[in-house]
Amino acid sequence: MESVREYFLQIVAVCMIAAISCAIVKNPLIARVIRLISGILILLVVIAPLSKVDASKLPTYLDGVLDSDTQMQEAKNHAHLQFQTQVQKATQEHIELIADQFGFNIQAEVTVSDDEVPIPIEVKLIGTPNAQQMLQLSDYIETNVGIPKDQQIWRRVND
Repeated sequence: MESVREYFLQIVAVCMIAAISCAIVKNPLIARVIRLISGILILLVVIAPLSKVDASKLPTYLDGVLDSDTQMQEAKNHAHLQFQTQVQKATQEHIELIADQFGFNIQAEVTVSDDEVPIPIEVKLIGTPNAQQMLQLSDYIETNVGIPKDQQIWRRVND
């Protein structure tokens, strides 16, 4: 932190010297020369830290940056997968709960999209409902969960 402060102080000092030098001189030709020299000095002070960079360590640094990018992408993928799983489980539990409220038991297997925000796109329903209960739950799923009837796969299990 100290070296950063010194760096900025050097830049400010050179800029102040340049401004004072230009303000003192009244001759326009000499003022132009002083501005040119001041600009070169400011440029040298600004880029001086680059001379201390060890170019042989640059590939190692870049590899570290690439590794951190890879790790970041892996973390994003893992988080997205967990989010998909949560959406899938919550939707399955919700559908099974609604079926219980309608008076029958089912097992729901929900498929979610791979979008950034995963949404339920298909459901496989295994259970013992009668035709009216199937229609009632199917309408509910289409209206409230957003899975169209053509993406609802029913498999009736006899007791």
